Amino acid sequence: MKSRLKHLPFIFIYNLFITPVLLFLAHIAAIFHRKIRVGLIGRYQCQRKVREYCRKLRSSPCAHVLIHCASMGEFEHIKPFLRVLKRHHPDIRVVVMFFSPSGYEHVQSSPDVDLFIYTPFEFWFSVYRVFKRLSPHIFIVAKHDVWPNHLWVA
Repeated sequence: MKSRLKHLPFIFIYNLFITPVLLFLAHIAAIFHRKIRVGLIGRYQCQRKVREYCRKLRSSPCAHVLIHCASMGEFEHIKPFLRVLKRHHPDIRVVVMFFSPSGYEHVQSSPDVDLFIYTPFEFWFSVYRVFKRLSPHIFIVAKHDVWPNHLWVA
């Protein structure tokens, strides 16, 4: 309990100041950069895609593995893991979320992945909604792209 409390000031500063400023700057940059604009549009659609996916699965509850990849390179690294995972646990559902449009746009299909989404906006409530709906049994971060709210919510 004590270790959680020592991070509380950082959590507040991060969520009340840093994240909104970064999102504002990203919207400004999106005016000039297509890749940033595409990523923002994908993040706005993230909640809807997860909601529709979960609505289809309502009749068959299942275990989920949620994997975060920054881009296509990280996804290429986890492909062998996904093949083995699906071979040994064919009933498990795999959701892969990307930060970069280069990953999301170039790997829209894989037989071992049930849903591809963009990483939700890095606000605790949007991350919480994705985790709440999917209720992943396992959360994996491929490589280095770690977002604080994803870890705190997980």
